[in-house]
Amino acid sequence: MRTAALITRPRRALAPVALVQLALLLAGCGSGSPSTTGTTTTTYRSLRTPTTTAATTTRHQAGPVGPPIGRTQRVQTSGTVLSVTITRVIDPLRGSGASLLAGTRAIGVEATVADDGPGGYDSSSTGDFSVIASSGAARPVFAASGVCATPLRDWDNEIAPGETRNGCIAYSVPKSARVLAVRFSPHALTRGRVTWSVRSVR
Repeated sequence: MRTAALITRPRRALAPVALVQLALLLAGCGSGSPSTTGTTTTTYRSLRTPTTTAATTTRHQAGPVGPPIGRTQRVQTSGTVLSVTITRVIDPLRGSGASLLAGTRAIGVEATVADDGPGGYDSSSTGDFSVIASSGAARPVFAASGVCATPLRDWDNEIAPGETRNGCIAYSVPKSARVLAVRFSPHALTRGRVTWSVRSVR
C-alpha cells in the first residue's frame, strides 16, 4: 500500500507545473509580434510624407522657365528664322483707354520681331504673343491710346526677309494676379514656342 501511494503522488504534482510553463511560453510568444509590426509601419510613414509635400511645393513656386525679359531668342518657323525679343512688360499700363472688366487691370507687352530669312513671315501679334499670369486669364484688349495703342494694321503682318518690326500689345489681367511669363508661338502654334520669365513684377 505504501509503495502505491509513493507512485501516485508525483503524478498529481507534475500537472500544475506543466500548465504554468505552458502559459508562460504562450505569453512570451504573443507579446513579440505586435511590437515588431508597429515599428515597421511607423518608420515607413515618417519617411514618405515629407518628401511628397516638399516636391509639390517646389513645382508650384517654380512657374514657367525661360530667359529674362530683354533676351533675344531665335525661332525656327516654316520658311524662315525669326529673332524675337520681349523688350518690356508695362505693368500697370496707364492711359490706354482700354475697356476693362471689373477686377482687372491693363498691362502692355512691347516686342520686336526680326525676320532673318530666307522667307517672309505673316501672322497676328495677338495670336503669336501670350501672357501667363499667376491666376486667371490674360486677354488681349483694344487700346485706344498710349504707348500700346492698337494699330489699324497688325504690326506682325507680312514681315519681309531682313525686316524688323516693333509693336506693343495690351492685355487685361486680374488685379490680384502676378505676371509670370510671356510666350511667343509662331503662327499661334506650339511648335517653335519660346518663353521669357518675368522676374520683376509690379
